[in-house]
Formats: sequence, structure tokens, C-alpha cells
Amino acid sequence: MNVDEFMSHPIYGRSPAHQIDDVISKWNKNLSAGTSSDVAGMTTMLAALGIDAANGDGLLDQISPELLSSMKNLMGEKADTYEEARRLISEKIANGDLSFAGFVNKIKGQLGEDQFIAENSDYVLAISKSQEGIDAIRGRGSDFVEAVQVKMYKNANDVIHHMHIVQQKISDGLTVEGETIDKLSFAVPYDIAEEVRSKAAHHIDLSSIDIIPVSVTSNSLADAVVGAGENLTHPFIHIVEGSLSTIGFMVALDALTNTYLCFKGKKTFAEVSRDITVKTPIGAMAIGTSKTTAVFLSFAGWSQSPIVLPIISAMIVRYLTLNWYENRSAFSHRVDSDCQLLSRLCDALEVKPQRSVQLT
Repeated sequence: MNVDEFMSHPIYGRSPAHQIDDVISKWNKNLSAGTSSDVAGMTTMLAALGIDAANGDGLLDQISPELLSSMKNLMGEKADTYEEARRLISEKIANGDLSFAGFVNKIKGQLGEDQFIAENSDYVLAISKSQEGIDAIRGRGSDFVEAVQVKMYKNANDVIHHMHIVQQKISDGLTVEGETIDKLSFAVPYDIAEEVRSKAAHHIDLSSIDIIPVSVTSNSLADAVVGAGENLTHPFIHIVEGSLSTIGFMVALDALTNTYLCFKGKKTFAEVSRDITVKTPIGAMAIGTSKTTAVFLSFAGWSQSPIVLPIISAMIVRYLTLNWYENRSAFSHRVDSDCQLLSRLCDALEVKPQRSVQLT
């Protein structure tokens, strides 16, 4: 390539003149496309954070809604908010392993009772939490009252031992809320229900007791309480777990959005690939920032259920990071283009014919 060829090249050479209106229109079109893409990405991130914030313990996700409900059912106003539940769990942990173990067993039993009622809506929990031997009843006020003892034990033999105790109390005249008990049933974790039923059949005084399986295990209920304690004890480790679930939901939303835009011809596969490799990691980092902000605000006591400030922090981080990347990418592309131009220009000058100069 010589100088003349270089100057006539469609990319490196002289460009034809353009109308200013056409130039501005092209700028606006590119800006609009970029803005639209940014809005879509920001919207999916905010949707993921918003759904996370609306589900249970806000953006902290330290205590499940089921655990809070059971603590409230058992303790009333002492644990009717996420903050009160956090305080109670933290106190039990601070009091030592023995105190926390007793708390776990107590809440585990209430979780089991609540799960039993959720699966068997024709039963109701006993009004008094101190009701001896009975957790739920059916047929109150009728001619036939069935009482249920819910035991979330791990070992079937422990259940059999307790069945003997309760059966003896009923034989001695135990009543529930002033009513005579006509039938006794036991609700146990599903994984030991068949073993309990088989063992009870060998005891004459237990053969009439029905065994009702509940779709939980003793370990799963304990884990729900212990897990909440670990979330409070190691909040920044929990950030990773909480962030991953929210990021996964954001990625799913992005996939649905991009599939629709591709189907409508508003996005190319190359643009979608770019979003996956660039904007998804940036969105993930922003979600991690929001989770970290929420933990810091809660830990500092500035907000017990922080939502607004963590979401704003995610928006700021995403916008600034993406803006930095876009500018960096544009600058890098411009430098690379200019370097190629200079290289070709130098090559063209080297092969330019030398003109002889005559001296007079």
C-alpha cells in the first residue's frame, strides 16, 4: 500500500462528507441502544433484589419466615419481629452451647407442630402451650375428640417411651381444654414413622394409637435453627450464600429477557454474549455489595432490616463499574484503531516513490 492507496482507503483514508443531521442521528441511535440495554440490565438486577427483600428477612436472609413464625407462636411478642428473633438467638448463643442446644430443641418442637398443622388443616394447636401431653386436637366441642402429640424425635424408641407416658395420663383422666379425649394419635418425622408404627404394634396399650407422618426430619428442623445461629455468628460467610441465590435469579431473568429480545430481533447473539460476559459479572458484584451493605448497617445498629440503602448502593456500584468499563473499552478501541492507522501510514510512506530534485 502506497500513500495514494492509503488516502483512498475507505477506513484509513479521506472520509466522504456527511450531513450534520445524519451524524447526530447516528449518535442518538447508538446512545439510545446503549441506554436501553443498561436499563434492561439494571431492571433485572433491581427485580432480583426487590423479590429477595420482599421474601422474609429482607436482604439479610438470616432467619427464615417459617422459623420466625414458629418462634412467634411459641414466645408471642418476645419474638414477633425478625430483629427480636435475632436478639433471642444471639442471646442463647452467648449463653453457651447448653443454652443454645435447649433452645434448638424447644424451637424444633414448635416447627414440627406448625408443619403438622400446615399438612393437616382439620387439626388445631392446643390453646395453652403448657397443655400436658397434647399439642393439637380435632373435633373440639363434638362427641369425638382426637388429641395429637407431636414429637420430632430422631429415634423411634424415644417416641415409643413417650407414647406409654401419654397413654397412661389419658387413662388416668387427662383432658384437653376441659374435654375428654376419645382418641390419641402421635405425629412423628416421616423417616421414622414406619418404625414407630411397627414397634407400637408390639405393645397392647399402644396398638390403638395412630401414627401420623410429618414431611420433615428431626435433623432438618434442627438445622433450620442452627443455621440461623450460624448466619448470625458468621454474617459475612452467609453473604456469599445469600448473594449466590439472588445472582442466580437475576441470571434467570436476564436469560428470559435476552431470549425475548433475540426472538423479536432487537438483539443479536453477539450482543447477548457480551452482556453475559460483561454485565452479568458487574451485576453480581453489585448484588454482593448490597448484601454486604445490609450486614454492615444491621451490625452497626443503623437499620434492623435494611433494604433501601443496600439497593441504592447496588445501583451506584453497577452504574459506576459499567460506565468505567464502557469508557475503558472505548478508549482501548480508539487507541488500537489509531495504532493501526499509524502503522499502515508508516508502511505507505516507506513505499512512496522518491522524487528526484534537480538543483539549478
